[in-house]
Amino acid sequence: MTFGDHKQGGTKPHMFVQTTAGKFEEVVIPTSKWLRNGRVANITLDARPDLIVVEGGKRSRKYFQPFLHIYKGINHSPYFDFSRPYYTRKLPNAAYDLEVLDVNQDSNLDIYISQANESSGYCSGKRSMCY
Repeated sequence: MTFGDHKQGGTKPHMFVQTTAGKFEEVVIPTSKWLRNGRVANITLDARPDLIVVEGGKRSRKYFQPFLHIYKGINHSPYFDFSRPYYTRKLPNAAYDLEVLDVNQDSNLDIYISQANESSGYCSGKRSMCY
């Protein structure tokens, strides 16, 4: 998966899915949202992989509400139901990354999200880069 800042001139988020013919099909994620990262896993336990993404945070001194979205897998292109998320949750802080794994070994996948509070004193190392 490739996530870019398409609102700042980059490309829309997209991924490459291998078909039964062994070729790769490019799937553009049809969104106007600022997606930060994503994973593919069968979180709904229906034998089809689902797309789990995090969006939002601070960009160019402007804040966008962070969310977690799960898009249910389907058996035809674009391979995920982008018409409406299967699950959405508002997040308290910007989400940079996520992992999907069964930490408590209950046979259900868990979602772990890395977050940062970008609303106060976020710096990229140089004092001049503080927001």
